[in-house]
Amino acid sequence: MHKPCTSRTPPVHRRSAALAGLLLLFAGCGGFGEAPGYRDPEAPIAATTRFEPAEFAGTYYVVAAFVAEGQAPHALPVTYAWDSASENFDVGGGPGAPEARFAPLEVIKPGRLRPVGRSGVEDEIWVLWTDADYRTVVISDRAGSFGQILDRNPGGSPDRIAAARDILDWYGFDLSKLEMAK
Repeated sequence: MHKPCTSRTPPVHRRSAALAGLLLLFAGCGGFGEAPGYRDPEAPIAATTRFEPAEFAGTYYVVAAFVAEGQAPHALPVTYAWDSASENFDVGGGPGAPEARFAPLEVIKPGRLRPVGRSGVEDEIWVLWTDADYRTVVISDRAGSFGQILDRNPGGSPDRIAAARDILDWYGFDLSKLEMAK
């Protein structure tokens, strides 16, 4: 199994309300606003450097996410359409999801995505891990104000979900707050 980088990064205290809302909507919560931190800010965290945009492109389902207490994520599809000419992802609801379009995401470094027009690291979505075939992916922001396990299938694969949980644990996330999608 791929071992994450162990370099430490300082905690990020500012969060973008727009990005938090986008990410909560992806998780099926539909809300906007500040999200609580779900990880130990002293734990190491890194985006995967073996990220390939064309491989990442496609439709995923949120199979698990950190959400507000009493809420559960929904396994709604999210599509990341890669445009190699602009080097951006067009992000929207996938087949069977409510029609939704979000700000395009630019790849600023391997495994690091940011809404076009934004400039802060607090606005970034980090791809923390993916299996070799991009069937299961773990995304978060550096601060840990959200985290999701995405899979190409609504139910995911138990072995890949276990590996994704291990990655979240390695990066200091509180797995007791991780909810499986319904």
